Formats: sequence, C-alpha cells, structure tokens
Amino acid sequence: MNAYAILEPLLVGVIIAASIGFALRRFAPRLLARLGAAIRRAGLPAWLGELCGKPANSAGCSSGCSSCSSCGPIQNKQIVVLHRSKPEQTV
Repeated sequence: MNAYAILEPLLVGVIIAASIGFALRRFAPRLLARLGAAIRRAGLPAWLGELCGKPANSAGCSSGCSSCSSCGPIQNKQIVVLHRSKPEQTV
C-alpha cells in the first residue's frame, strides 16, 4: 500500500468535514449552538465544544443578526405601486 492510498481518503474526509462544518455555521447556527451547549454539559473536552462556536444567546440583540426576533418593525418600508399604461390606439 502506497502513501497515496492512505492520504487520499484522509484528505477527502477532512474536506467533507470542513464542508459540513461550514454549512452548519452558515445555515443552522442555532442547532450548532445547542449541540455545543450539550457537549459542554456532558463534560466532554472543551475544544470539542469550541468547534461548535459560541452559545446561542451570547451575541445579544444588538448584534444585528436578527436571530432574537425582537428588533421591532422595519421603519423604512416603501410601497411601490406599478400602473399599466394603456396601449396607444392606431386609427
């Protein structure tokens, strides 16, 4: 067995793990925060909990992440009304 046969599956595994981690951080941050909190409560190593990121409520409502749904209504709404013009009639 050569080095390429050992290195290739390891490299593919690292790339897949990094892709899954990025996708979770981007699309499911609350799930990842809950997972990190569960890891911290279970008494597993601290570095494992740090991989999951910060706890869900550490950012606070003033961070602008719109995750707490208490920012209130948007003040600068503008309603745009489109009108159809009548086609010109030819004689």
